[in-house]
Amino acid sequence: MNIIKKLSGKFNSLPLTFRASFVYLCVSVLQKGLSFLTTPIFTRLLTSSEFGTVSVYLSLEQLIGTVAMFCLSAGCFDIGMQDYKEDRDKFCFSLLVLSNVITFLCAGLFFIAYPFIKDYLGVPFRLLLVMFVVFLFEPAFSFWTRRERFEYHYKKPGIFVALSSILASVAAVVCILCFPQDKLSARIFGQFIPLIFLYIFFWLYLGKKSNFKVEKKYIKFAFAFNLPLIPHYLSSYVLNSSDRLMINGMVGSSQAAYYSLAYSVSAIVTVVWTAINSSLVPFVLEKYEQKKYKDVSDVVLPILTFFAAICLTLILVAPEIVRLLGTEEYGESVYVIPPVIGGVFFQALYYVFTNVLYYLKKPKIVMYASISSALLNLLLNYICIKLFGYIAAGYTTLICFCLQALIDYIVVRKIMKQDVYDRKYLLILASAVIVVSILCNFIYSFFFIRCIILILILAVLWIKRDIVLSLFKKKKQK
Repeated sequence: MNIIKKLSGKFNSLPLTFRASFVYLCVSVLQKGLSFLTTPIFTRLLTSSEFGTVSVYLSLEQLIGTVAMFCLSAGCFDIGMQDYKEDRDKFCFSLLVLSNVITFLCAGLFFIAYPFIKDYLGVPFRLLLVMFVVFLFEPAFSFWTRRERFEYHYKKPGIFVALSSILASVAAVVCILCFPQDKLSARIFGQFIPLIFLYIFFWLYLGKKSNFKVEKKYIKFAFAFNLPLIPHYLSSYVLNSSDRLMINGMVGSSQAAYYSLAYSVSAIVTVVWTAINSSLVPFVLEKYEQKKYKDVSDVVLPILTFFAAICLTLILVAPEIVRLLGTEEYGESVYVIPPVIGGVFFQALYYVFTNVLYYLKKPKIVMYASISSALLNLLLNYICIKLFGYIAAGYTTLICFCLQALIDYIVVRKIMKQDVYDRKYLLILASAVIVVSILCNFIYSFFFIRCIILILILAVLWIKRDIVLSLFKKKKQK
């Protein structure tokens, strides 16, 4: 008990921004980590074809949800938290109502069209109903957690997110075991039905806090800000998920499953960056409002370097991770991991520029970069998957994320008329990630070499472990 009290005391003495970011990182790792840890279970309970079909369903959910929920919990929400500090309750509920209206419209159009597209979707109508119920209530939970994160509150959201993630994962496994005659439906119903009840609770909670009042100016602001960003979010979906859909259609569901396993590994680093970026957004908005650009650079570059080291570490241990997650059937998916995780790093790189563009309220520019990258990704996938197989899709995604980061960098530099971050340093860091993403394929069979490189990386991370804390101390104390 004394040890626990001492650790608790030391933790509470840390800067609030660090405590909040650390808890959100741990919860996010738990949230995605459960998906990661349950992958070996699902790969054994489901056939590779069934596993691939579930992956395709979840990809469709992301695609339709991007439009049906209007992605209001992303950049638009953070700007509103900054601009409408005194009326955040009504702002949240206004956005929730806007999201619900759009969900109803999309549901109506989709169900009218369903008889004509059901053969292409391959998804039962009952699962689509569950999907749209989730779309209706999920934004409430997203808005609540996003606001809590923006205000550096971490105890309650940490508990709710952790418990909901555990419940969804356990329920999905239990349902598959209880209803083996329809494993696909059991997998989806088990995961989402418990979450729907949680989302309904937070819908009522946000409504009560605002006295169920809606402000039209907030709806107009959010709609105008996010409308040009919908193509951006759809393009991001294309970059993240179209690979699996195209592989499923062009090569087969088993190959889609192999590729999905590699994406399960990339989810680890994705969630790490999501947690990091969520803590950076309020800091970046505040510092740019104060014209303190150097403060942003001094924090972002070391964090980006630390993130690159995490990416490289996972690339090096990819063979061991694949053996842990899947059976021997999934062995060749190891060669997808380097480019996919390399792509996640460049995704993080372009986010550090889009954070600036959101502050400048230039969402259309973000849209142009995303659409260009997404269209190129579709074209390259169509050509390269046919010529080189499904592994090529990982490298096409890496190329397109590189392009997106480059476009955003050029635009930010043009608008700001200066380099926001050290250009040479970013170039060296990006080049290192690309080189390792390519070369690791040739050293996977040399365990000793990988161990030496991994030890060097971990040694540097340990030596520089105090950097992260010092960076958070530079942020605003609350």
